[in-house]
Amino acid sequence: MGGWLSVGIGRAAGSRPVHGIRRAAVGFVVYALVVFGALLTAGSANAASVLSPSPSSLDFGGVDMHFQQTMQEWFYNNSGSPVTVDPAGVKILGDTSSFSLQVGQDFCTGNTIPAGGSCHVNVLLGPLSSPGAKSATLELTDNTGTVDVPLTGTGFSGTLSLNPSSLDFGSQVIQSNNNGGSAQQSVTVATGRDFGVRVTNVQIIGADASSFSVQGNGCQGFTLGSNNTCQIYVQFQPLTTGPKQARLEIDNDGTVSPLFVSLSGVGLNGPALSVSPKQAIFGNVLLGSSTSQTFTLTNAGDAPLQLQELFVASGSPQVFPMSDGCAARQLAPGAACQVTVGFIPIAVGVKDASLFVISNQGPVSIIGLSGAGVAPNSGSSGATGATGPAGPTGPRGPAGPPGTVVLVTCKSLTKTVAKLLSGTKHKVREKVQKCTGRRVGSTVKVTVSVPSGRAMISRGRVVYATGKSLTIGGGRWLLLLTEQRGLKPGRYTLTVRSRHKGRWSTRRGTITLN
Repeated sequence: MGGWLSVGIGRAAGSRPVHGIRRAAVGFVVYALVVFGALLTAGSANAASVLSPSPSSLDFGGVDMHFQQTMQEWFYNNSGSPVTVDPAGVKILGDTSSFSLQVGQDFCTGNTIPAGGSCHVNVLLGPLSSPGAKSATLELTDNTGTVDVPLTGTGFSGTLSLNPSSLDFGSQVIQSNNNGGSAQQSVTVATGRDFGVRVTNVQIIGADASSFSVQGNGCQGFTLGSNNTCQIYVQFQPLTTGPKQARLEIDNDGTVSPLFVSLSGVGLNGPALSVSPKQAIFGNVLLGSSTSQTFTLTNAGDAPLQLQELFVASGSPQVFPMSDGCAARQLAPGAACQVTVGFIPIAVGVKDASLFVISNQGPVSIIGLSGAGVAPNSGSSGATGATGPAGPTGPRGPAGPPGTVVLVTCKSLTKTVAKLLSGTKHKVREKVQKCTGRRVGSTVKVTVSVPSGRAMISRGRVVYATGKSLTIGGGRWLLLLTEQRGLKPGRYTLTVRSRHKGRWSTRRGTITLN
């Protein structure tokens, strides 16, 4: 120590030591001893624990960043004396967002480990907020010192694949023309064999995004493990005509994000039924003779026209026989078909009827039919003989199975039309009937023994529609009603009142509107 100090303060050859310098040297020695003692004390506080870790480091390797991985670390006491771990003796230093101690699996903290004994803790890695290499330190402190165990691991995320990568919905009628939208199409999102992926968001983007909608989303907010799939369902419901394009965007934390599915479709105005002529006025027809009128039904729209059903409604269906070449047919845009309605009077007088056409266009088309039966001119006739007595009423046959029911409801609308009055066109306001038709969705358990009656649809004490009930043959009924309130899908009570042989009878049944 004396030699080291002589080098530190030195003096010139032949000169005498200066007292001030000697005193400074003594002070430096005292300061050096104090600092050295402090270093010795610090070294004693951070002394290595006598416990031996096994393994000496924990390497989790490559892991799926979305799930927790567990490893176990053991500490062995080979010192020959008991060792007590501090009450807060085991902790994670460094990246505590990636590494943590498993709750309830720390058997070292606060415990005394006998000579030859051991304890262990479980260490968790994940889930991770981002992929990449992660590191931290597991530290144990006891009454003999500390022991550090390096922690390492690398988080990985997988790659999503889409099937299909594009959806073409073809042509669909625009929403304003009572179109309920296309059939749903699905996209399958899949992960690979190695690592999972979390789908964070699913949305439709692009200029025509409003024409497409996500109807079922089994992916957003879910983490798909390896070799897993989910589905996304999309529907096309255009608001305007013309080609539409958009993209389904799928955001995720995989290696490729976002992913896109191309969406396309074409908006159409829809089918449009054109009938020529608009009505049939058969005029006077001799009893025993017949006449007919052929109607041409044309699809003047830009989408297929489904002709679901055609029928003539009248008090005497046999007076207006129909030869139908259109029912249950689909007409492409511009295509046409024909239906012929005859008039065979069986009694003198005017007979009226209506030809109803129910199609996917929406409103029911009603074609007016009218004719008059006249007796042949056979000169003067003799006196009419007395009417003979009526024969007894025959037995009533069994009721047939309930048939289908067609509901035609009409609303009164006021519109402006141009009329020719005294050779000049004038705009006048007049009331018109807008009628829509649909089939009743369930069997109507009502038996009516007369061709027509008064009908009412209600629910509780609320009346929704009133009008007529007509039998149109073939086990079918026609309900010609005027809506008092909007008829929405659901169950209602149908009431039919009919007069037979001077007496009124009431029948009720339950109907379901789809």
